[in-house]
Amino acid sequence: MTYLEELQNLVLLHARAQNMDMVCVKQILARVATLAQQGAGGWGHEWMQEGDRLVGQSKPELAFQYYNLARFPYPSNPDMLQAHRKCVSTFAISAKNAAEKDAQLDFRRMSVNYGGQEVPFYFCRSGENRPLLLVMGGIVSIKEQWQAFLWAGKRLGVSVLVAEMPGVGENPLPYDEHASALLSCLIDAVKDLARVEHTHLVAMSFSGNLALRQATRDKRIRAISSVGAPVQNFFTDARWWENVPQTTKVTLAHLCRVAPEQVFAHIGCFALSEAELAQVNIPVYYVQSLHDEIIPASEAALLQKCLPQLTLRQYPDVHGSPNHMADLQKFVPMTVLKEAGTNPVALMVLKLILGVAGLKRKLKGAA
Repeated sequence: MTYLEELQNLVLLHARAQNMDMVCVKQILARVATLAQQGAGGWGHEWMQEGDRLVGQSKPELAFQYYNLARFPYPSNPDMLQAHRKCVSTFAISAKNAAEKDAQLDFRRMSVNYGGQEVPFYFCRSGENRPLLLVMGGIVSIKEQWQAFLWAGKRLGVSVLVAEMPGVGENPLPYDEHASALLSCLIDAVKDLARVEHTHLVAMSFSGNLALRQATRDKRIRAISSVGAPVQNFFTDARWWENVPQTTKVTLAHLCRVAPEQVFAHIGCFALSEAELAQVNIPVYYVQSLHDEIIPASEAALLQKCLPQLTLRQYPDVHGSPNHMADLQKFVPMTVLKEAGTNPVALMVLKLILGVAGLKRKLKGAA
């Protein structure tokens, strides 16, 4: 499989996660001939063209999603850089429109200084003394992609902070051995706006690794929900690394600011030991994709062995479980409601829906 083919498959996951028009998404992918080329046929140009069309129709809430995919997995030419800038500015318009429709929506763009660099993030306050939900995507997903959590905060009974991993989107930091400390810095930034001593991290993919590490150091982190997080063997198993998709390797090289051939040696510092994992004595909700092409199956087994309070959910799917997105979009909010204790009725409804869906899968599998 070529690098471009990998990207085309991976971008379908992110489009489904954002509930985008999949017919339109596939039409755009069919027009893309190359990643590097600018102009017609180039990845950045074709996605950006659709974003521009939607802006012309006064639909910024849809346009920024296409700009996001135009810079995917990270900006590597002028078209993609322009698309990322448009994504951020168009999202700002969309968020302003949402705030104008709901006077109680306390949305803010903020930043925190970390290591002399300003790291932007979004924050939506749901009221006085609400628990904090900190949401972070993986190595290819920018903070704008997770905007649904911002608007759902009030219903979940939490105040929501959405940020990016080091090196992703507007985050100027390198992805290095100090990366997990950013989580505590972000929590500090909103300590006067939310009940940060009860912080729940929804940390997707690689940011889940940062969350597990920082939970051993910051007792304000009271729960973690993650989908397909690398833990130990991804970072240390050279044989597994040989077959890791090129997209993952190239993106990690970009975030770590090292040459592609140096990535595996560089990321060894992210491996969590069994002793470290045993210290994570908080509820951890982990989703494992049984056919994950990026994260080895041994990671979930290690978590089962070491974590005192693990809830493991498994899907017969590839990384991110794109074919079970409807289920995931209920499971993750269910974990937030369970830990926040703010809406028992909604929690009961989600548990019921997930239970029925699980039973259907079992029956289908048996058949």
